[in-house]
Amino acid sequence: MQTPTLQEPVLQDYFEGFAFAKIGGTLYYKAFATFETRNPSTFQLIYKGLARYEVPDFDWILVNTADRDDFDWMMKMVDEHRRIVGADGRRYKFFSCCYGSDETYSDAAPDFAYDHWKQTGMDDYEETCARVASMGPAQTNMLGWRGANTHPGRIPLVALNDKQVFDTEFIVWDRTNPQKLQATNFLSFEDQVARWRFLIDAEGNGYSARLKLLLRCPRVVFIQERPYRDDFFPHLVPWQHYVPVKRDFSDLRQNLLTVLKDPALERLIIDSAREFSQAYLTRAAAERRWAHKIKTYLATVSPHAA
Repeated sequence: MQTPTLQEPVLQDYFEGFAFAKIGGTLYYKAFATFETRNPSTFQLIYKGLARYEVPDFDWILVNTADRDDFDWMMKMVDEHRRIVGADGRRYKFFSCCYGSDETYSDAAPDFAYDHWKQTGMDDYEETCARVASMGPAQTNMLGWRGANTHPGRIPLVALNDKQVFDTEFIVWDRTNPQKLQATNFLSFEDQVARWRFLIDAEGNGYSARLKLLLRCPRVVFIQERPYRDDFFPHLVPWQHYVPVKRDFSDLRQNLLTVLKDPALERLIIDSAREFSQAYLTRAAAERRWAHKIKTYLATVSPHAA
Protein backbone atom coordinates (compact mmCIF):
# COMPACT_ATOMS: atom_id res chain seq x y z
CA MET A 1 0.00 0.00 0.00
CA GLN A 2 1.28 3.46 -0.86
CA THR A 3 2.19 5.92 1.86
CA PRO A 4 -1.01 7.82 2.76
CA THR A 5 -1.25 11.35 1.44
CA LEU A 6 -3.74 14.17 1.67
CA GLN A 7 -4.40 14.07 -2.07
CA GLU A 8 -8.20 13.82 -2.06
CA PRO A 9 -9.99 11.35 -4.35
CA VAL A 10 -11.31 12.67 -7.63
CA LEU A 11 -14.19 10.60 -8.99
CA GLN A 12 -15.78 10.66 -12.39
CA ASP A 13 -19.50 11.34 -12.73
CA TYR A 14 -21.85 10.75 -9.81
CA PHE A 15 -21.06 9.01 -6.51
CA GLU A 16 -23.45 8.89 -3.55
CA GLY A 17 -21.32 8.61 -0.46
CA PHE A 18 -18.06 9.82 1.04
CA ALA A 19 -14.35 9.08 1.39
CA PHE A 20 -12.27 8.83 4.56
CA ALA A 21 -8.60 8.34 5.43
CA LYS A 22 -6.57 7.97 8.61
CA ILE A 23 -3.23 9.77 8.51
CA GLY A 24 -1.00 10.41 11.48
CA GLY A 25 -3.78 9.29 13.78
CA THR A 26 -6.19 11.88 12.32
CA LEU A 27 -9.32 10.81 10.48
CA TYR A 28 -10.21 12.79 7.34
CA TYR A 29 -13.57 13.04 5.58
CA LYS A 30 -14.60 14.10 2.06
CA ALA A 31 -18.29 14.15 1.12
CA PHE A 32 -19.72 13.52 -2.32
CA ALA A 33 -23.42 13.46 -3.18
CA THR A 34 -25.68 12.45 -0.31
CA PHE A 35 -29.28 11.63 0.48
CA GLU A 36 -30.70 12.79 3.79
CA THR A 37 -27.90 12.71 6.41
CA ARG A 38 -26.53 9.28 5.55
CA ASN A 39 -22.94 10.38 4.97
CA PRO A 40 -22.25 12.05 8.35
CA SER A 41 -24.20 9.39 10.26
CA THR A 42 -22.22 6.54 8.69
CA PHE A 43 -18.98 8.43 9.23
CA GLN A 44 -19.85 8.76 12.94
CA LEU A 45 -19.94 4.96 13.25
CA ILE A 46 -16.55 4.68 11.55
CA TYR A 47 -15.04 7.48 13.63
CA LYS A 48 -16.11 5.90 16.91
CA GLY A 49 -15.13 2.41 15.80
CA LEU A 50 -11.62 3.48 14.82
CA ALA A 51 -11.26 5.43 18.06
CA ARG A 52 -12.14 2.36 20.11
CA TYR A 53 -10.06 -0.24 18.25
CA GLU A 54 -6.44 -0.09 17.11
CA VAL A 55 -6.49 0.41 13.35
CA PRO A 56 -3.36 1.41 11.35
CA ASP A 57 -3.27 4.52 9.17
CA PHE A 58 -4.64 4.11 5.65
CA ASP A 59 -5.19 6.03 2.44
CA TRP A 60 -8.62 7.02 1.18
CA ILE A 61 -11.45 4.48 1.30
CA LEU A 62 -14.87 5.12 -0.26
CA VAL A 63 -18.28 4.39 1.29
CA ASN A 64 -21.36 4.07 -0.90
CA THR A 65 -24.41 5.16 1.12
CA ALA A 66 -26.99 4.61 -1.62
CA ASP A 67 -29.65 1.89 -1.34
CA ARG A 68 -27.80 -0.41 -3.74
CA ASP A 69 -24.24 -1.33 -4.65
CA ASP A 70 -24.88 -2.01 -8.32
CA PHE A 71 -26.32 1.20 -9.75
CA ASP A 72 -25.08 1.80 -13.30
CA TRP A 73 -23.35 5.01 -12.28
CA MET A 74 -21.33 3.04 -9.77
CA MET A 75 -20.64 -0.16 -11.66
CA LYS A 76 -19.04 1.66 -14.57
CA MET A 77 -16.37 2.89 -12.14
CA VAL A 78 -15.59 -0.56 -10.63
CA ASP A 79 -12.69 -2.68 -11.86
CA GLU A 80 -12.28 -6.46 -11.85
CA HIS A 81 -11.03 -6.39 -8.26
CA ARG A 82 -14.09 -4.44 -7.05
CA ARG A 83 -12.23 -1.19 -6.64
CA ILE A 84 -13.56 2.14 -7.85
CA VAL A 85 -11.42 3.74 -10.53
CA GLY A 86 -11.21 7.48 -9.98
CA ALA A 87 -10.90 10.19 -12.58
CA ASP A 88 -7.42 10.72 -11.12
CA GLY A 89 -6.41 7.19 -12.18
CA ARG A 90 -6.21 5.90 -8.61
CA ARG A 91 -8.13 2.82 -7.52
CA TYR A 92 -10.06 2.90 -4.28
CA LYS A 93 -11.41 0.23 -1.99
CA PHE A 94 -15.09 0.82 -1.30
CA PHE A 95 -17.70 -0.42 1.14
CA SER A 96 -21.47 -0.33 0.69
CA CYS A 97 -24.30 -0.34 3.18
CA CYS A 98 -25.75 -3.44 1.56
CA TYR A 99 -24.97 -6.72 -0.15
CA GLY A 100 -26.14 -7.07 -3.73
CA SER A 101 -23.56 -7.59 -6.44
CA ASP A 102 -20.89 -9.07 -4.14
CA GLU A 103 -21.98 -12.55 -3.09
CA THR A 104 -19.37 -12.77 -0.32
CA TYR A 105 -20.72 -9.78 1.65
CA SER A 106 -17.07 -8.67 1.94
CA ASP A 107 -17.88 -5.08 0.91
CA ALA A 108 -21.07 -4.76 2.98
CA ALA A 109 -20.85 -2.72 6.20
CA PRO A 110 -23.21 -1.15 8.79
CA ASP A 111 -25.29 1.78 7.62
CA PHE A 112 -26.35 5.24 8.80
CA ALA A 113 -29.46 4.15 10.73
CA TYR A 114 -27.39 2.91 13.68
CA ASP A 115 -26.89 6.63 14.36
CA HIS A 116 -30.29 8.16 13.59
CA TRP A 117 -32.93 8.53 10.88
CA LYS A 118 -34.42 11.86 11.82
CA GLN A 119 -36.04 12.32 8.42
CA THR A 120 -38.49 9.53 9.30
CA GLY A 121 -38.90 10.45 12.97
CA MET A 122 -36.12 8.40 14.60
CA ASP A 123 -33.95 10.90 16.47
CA ASP A 124 -31.62 8.30 17.98
CA TYR A 125 -31.32 4.61 17.14
CA GLU A 126 -30.50 3.23 20.58
CA GLU A 127 -33.06 5.37 22.40
CA THR A 128 -35.78 4.31 19.98
CA CYS A 129 -34.85 0.63 20.26
CA ALA A 130 -34.87 0.82 24.05
CA ARG A 131 -38.39 2.25 24.05
CA VAL A 132 -39.88 -0.32 21.69
CA ALA A 133 -38.12 -3.24 23.38
CA SER A 134 -40.10 -2.59 26.56
CA MET A 135 -43.50 -2.44 24.87
CA GLY A 136 -46.18 -4.89 25.94
CA PRO A 137 -48.76 -6.74 23.81
CA ALA A 138 -49.85 -5.11 20.56
CA GLN A 139 -53.14 -3.23 20.25
CA THR A 140 -54.27 -5.51 17.42
CA ASN A 141 -53.50 -9.00 16.12
CA MET A 142 -52.83 -7.68 12.64
CA LEU A 143 -49.70 -7.80 10.50
CA GLY A 144 -48.90 -4.22 9.56
CA TRP A 145 -46.72 -2.21 7.21
CA ARG A 146 -46.29 1.35 6.01
CA GLY A 147 -43.90 2.34 3.24
CA ALA A 148 -43.43 4.26 0.02
CA ASN A 149 -44.29 2.83 -3.39
CA THR A 150 -40.63 2.45 -4.38
CA HIS A 151 -40.84 -1.05 -5.84
CA PRO A 152 -43.58 -2.85 -7.84
CA GLY A 153 -43.04 -5.91 -5.66
CA ARG A 154 -44.72 -4.05 -2.79
CA ILE A 155 -48.05 -3.79 -4.61
CA PRO A 156 -49.21 -7.37 -3.71
CA LEU A 157 -48.52 -6.62 -0.05
CA VAL A 158 -50.70 -3.51 -0.07
CA ALA A 159 -53.39 -5.41 -2.00
CA LEU A 160 -53.84 -7.64 1.08
CA ASN A 161 -54.96 -4.64 3.16
CA ASP A 162 -58.28 -5.57 4.80
CA LYS A 163 -57.87 -3.96 8.25
CA GLN A 164 -58.69 -7.33 9.81
CA VAL A 165 -55.66 -9.52 9.23
CA PHE A 166 -53.48 -7.09 7.26
CA ASP A 167 -52.98 -3.35 7.78
CA THR A 168 -50.73 -2.47 4.85
CA GLU A 169 -50.68 0.92 3.13
CA PHE A 170 -48.46 3.00 0.90
CA ILE A 171 -47.19 6.30 2.25
CA VAL A 172 -46.93 9.29 -0.06
CA TRP A 173 -44.27 11.51 1.46
CA ASP A 174 -44.50 15.27 1.50
CA ARG A 175 -40.87 16.27 1.04
CA THR A 176 -41.43 20.01 1.38
CA ASN A 177 -39.06 19.84 4.34
CA PRO A 178 -36.45 17.22 3.39
CA GLN A 179 -35.22 17.08 6.99
CA LYS A 180 -38.69 16.11 8.31
CA LEU A 181 -40.82 14.09 5.92
CA GLN A 182 -44.58 14.07 6.45
CA ALA A 183 -47.54 11.98 5.30
CA THR A 184 -51.23 11.88 6.19
CA ASN A 185 -51.13 8.17 7.13
CA PHE A 186 -47.70 8.32 8.73
CA LEU A 187 -47.14 6.16 11.80
CA SER A 188 -43.96 6.55 13.78
CA PHE A 189 -41.90 3.43 14.28
CA GLU A 190 -43.06 3.25 17.88
CA ASP A 191 -46.71 3.67 16.81
CA GLN A 192 -46.32 0.74 14.43
CA VAL A 193 -44.86 -1.54 17.08
CA ALA A 194 -47.59 -0.55 19.53
CA ARG A 195 -50.36 -1.24 17.00
CA TRP A 196 -49.35 -4.46 15.26
CA ARG A 197 -48.66 -7.94 16.61
CA PHE A 198 -46.68 -8.86 13.50
CA LEU A 199 -44.26 -6.75 11.46
CA ILE A 200 -42.97 -7.23 7.93
CA ASP A 201 -40.02 -5.90 5.97
CA ALA A 202 -40.64 -5.44 2.25
CA GLU A 203 -38.24 -4.99 -0.65
CA GLY A 204 -37.75 -1.43 -1.84
CA ASN A 205 -35.30 0.44 -4.03
CA GLY A 206 -32.47 -1.58 -2.52
CA TYR A 207 -31.62 -2.90 0.93
CA SER A 208 -33.84 -2.08 3.93
CA ALA A 209 -32.39 0.26 6.57
CA ARG A 210 -35.31 -0.42 8.90
CA LEU A 211 -34.90 -4.19 9.15
CA LYS A 212 -32.54 -3.89 12.12
CA LEU A 213 -35.16 -1.77 13.90
CA LEU A 214 -37.86 -4.36 13.34
CA LEU A 215 -35.70 -7.17 14.69
CA ARG A 216 -35.16 -5.27 17.93
CA CYS A 217 -38.90 -5.23 18.63
CA PRO A 218 -40.80 -7.74 20.80
CA ARG A 219 -42.68 -8.86 17.68
CA VAL A 220 -42.33 -11.63 15.10
CA VAL A 221 -40.83 -10.13 11.94
CA PHE A 222 -41.64 -11.43 8.46
CA ILE A 223 -38.93 -10.80 5.84
CA GLN A 224 -39.67 -10.84 2.14
CA GLU A 225 -37.06 -12.51 -0.05
CA ARG A 226 -34.94 -9.91 -1.87
CA PRO A 227 -31.59 -9.50 -3.67
CA TYR A 228 -30.28 -6.62 -1.53
CA ARG A 229 -29.43 -7.29 2.10
CA ASP A 230 -27.75 -5.82 5.16
CA ASP A 231 -24.27 -6.86 6.23
CA PHE A 232 -25.66 -8.92 9.14
CA PHE A 233 -28.01 -10.96 6.95
CA PRO A 234 -25.76 -14.06 6.63
CA HIS A 235 -26.21 -14.67 10.37
CA LEU A 236 -30.02 -14.65 10.31
CA VAL A 237 -31.75 -18.05 10.43
CA PRO A 238 -35.28 -18.37 8.97
CA TRP A 239 -37.94 -19.70 11.34
CA GLN A 240 -35.57 -18.99 14.21
CA HIS A 241 -34.94 -15.23 14.00
CA TYR A 242 -37.68 -14.36 11.52
CA VAL A 243 -40.39 -15.79 9.26
CA PRO A 244 -39.35 -15.99 5.58
CA VAL A 245 -41.76 -14.85 2.87
CA LYS A 246 -41.50 -15.43 -0.87
CA ARG A 247 -40.76 -12.43 -3.03
CA ASP A 248 -44.32 -12.43 -4.46
CA PHE A 249 -45.88 -12.77 -0.96
CA SER A 250 -47.71 -15.91 -2.11
CA ASP A 251 -46.98 -17.74 1.15
CA LEU A 252 -47.48 -14.80 3.51
CA ARG A 253 -51.00 -15.69 4.61
CA GLN A 254 -50.09 -19.35 5.21
CA ASN A 255 -46.91 -18.51 7.13
CA LEU A 256 -48.82 -16.03 9.26
CA LEU A 257 -51.39 -18.72 10.04
CA THR A 258 -48.57 -21.09 11.02
CA VAL A 259 -47.32 -18.63 13.63
CA LEU A 260 -50.81 -17.79 14.88
CA LYS A 261 -51.49 -21.50 15.51
CA ASP A 262 -48.24 -22.01 17.42
CA PRO A 263 -47.69 -19.62 20.38
CA ALA A 264 -44.50 -21.48 21.30
CA LEU A 265 -43.05 -20.77 17.85
CA GLU A 266 -44.03 -17.13 18.13
CA ARG A 267 -42.25 -16.88 21.49
CA LEU A 268 -39.18 -18.71 20.17
CA ILE A 269 -38.79 -16.32 17.22
CA ILE A 270 -39.22 -13.23 19.40
CA ASP A 271 -36.68 -14.47 21.96
CA SER A 272 -34.19 -15.59 19.32
CA ALA A 273 -34.43 -12.28 17.49
CA ARG A 274 -33.78 -10.43 20.74
CA GLU A 275 -30.62 -12.46 21.36
CA PHE A 276 -29.51 -11.90 17.78
CA SER A 277 -30.11 -8.17 18.10
CA GLN A 278 -28.04 -7.91 21.25
CA ALA A 279 -25.14 -9.58 19.44
CA TYR A 280 -25.34 -7.87 16.02
CA LEU A 281 -27.73 -4.93 15.96
CA THR A 282 -26.51 -2.50 18.58
CA ARG A 283 -24.64 0.67 17.71
CA ALA A 284 -21.57 -0.67 19.51
CA ALA A 285 -21.70 -3.84 17.40
CA ALA A 286 -21.92 -1.72 14.24
CA GLU A 287 -18.89 0.32 15.27
CA ARG A 288 -16.98 -2.89 16.01
CA ARG A 289 -17.86 -4.36 12.61
CA TRP A 290 -16.67 -1.22 10.84
CA ALA A 291 -13.30 -1.41 12.60
CA HIS A 292 -13.05 -5.12 11.79
CA LYS A 293 -13.92 -4.53 8.11
CA ILE A 294 -11.20 -1.92 7.75
CA LYS A 295 -8.57 -3.96 9.60
CA THR A 296 -9.40 -7.01 7.49
CA TYR A 297 -9.00 -4.98 4.32
CA LEU A 298 -5.70 -3.47 5.47
CA ALA A 299 -4.37 -6.94 6.23
CA THR A 300 -4.77 -7.81 2.54
CA VAL A 301 -2.78 -4.82 1.29
CA SER A 302 -0.14 -4.33 4.01
CA PRO A 303 1.94 -6.97 5.80
CA HIS A 304 2.18 -4.60 8.78
CA ALA A 305 -1.56 -4.33 9.33
CA ALA A 306 -2.93 -6.01 12.45
